[in-house]
Amino acid sequence: MKKSFLIPGHAVALNDKVYIGNTLLGTVIERAFQNQYDFAYVENNGNTATNKLPNGNTLPLGSAYSDPPQGLSLSAYGCVSGKQSGKILSVNYSNSIDGVAVKGMLKTSYKAVHRDSGAPVWSSDSPIGMQSASALSSNGAWVSGSFTICTVLYEICKRGSVHDIYLTTF
Repeated sequence: MKKSFLIPGHAVALNDKVYIGNTLLGTVIERAFQNQYDFAYVENNGNTATNKLPNGNTLPLGSAYSDPPQGLSLSAYGCVSGKQSGKILSVNYSNSIDGVAVKGMLKTSYKAVHRDSGAPVWSSDSPIGMQSASALSSNGAWVSGSFTICTVLYEICKRGSVHDIYLTTF
């Protein structure tokens, strides 16, 4: 089984080298950015994975939430916005990210901003997904009517690739 970090597919291309600062995280070995997917697997280049967030909180480990319902409370941790809380506003949501049509996403109310892509999203003790995009004002600010779109982790897992997945923050 491959051990891989999960990052947003809209941010990379296949075979890209991915760094955190000056440290090589690994190489993109699989990427999907269409339909229900906005993810990429980055091979683990020997880095130690942790479920500890920079604020001291711990990400839940375990099976991904298989069918998160509308109204479910959730949390996310973005590298810019930090820990945020909200609810699922809509399931099976369709929109466009960077001109690419996506469907089957979660529309949520938590406040993510530019450069939070890839933020882990969870509810209680179950991982839910990964932040893909936010609808913000023209100057990039969170305003009334803003929302965040998430890729559903369970859908990625059903896709059939064999990976131990680590959600990461950059």
